[in-house]
Amino acid sequence: MMDSDDSDASETSVRDCITVAILPEDLAAAYTDSCRPERCDEATVRPHEEPGVEHGTPGSFTPFEVPEREADIGALPATPIDLFLRYVPYDVVDRWAEWTNAAGATAQRGPVRQHSRNL
Repeated sequence: MMDSDDSDASETSVRDCITVAILPEDLAAAYTDSCRPERCDEATVRPHEEPGVEHGTPGSFTPFEVPEREADIGALPATPIDLFLRYVPYDVVDRWAEWTNAAGATAQRGPVRQHSRNL
């Protein structure tokens, strides 16, 4: 039996990890005296509160108070592609282009067999 590490999976397989960069100005807006980073990558910020242990009666949900703060609406990027690339890393877009081009090259050769699904 073949091990998953012995497969001929390319370097851009599902085992790859996507790293998302968090801008310092985004983190600065999330940090307050009552909030702290949750993980080492500092991307998730939670309040300094112990988890609640008491159980309420069904149907008695009381939402916590959210403090008022001024709306901060930033300008949109100059082009739609700039907006897209703000949320999708460049290397992921490059991989999509490589995969699309490779699929196109395979399609130009035609099916491997008469009833092949590889068209």
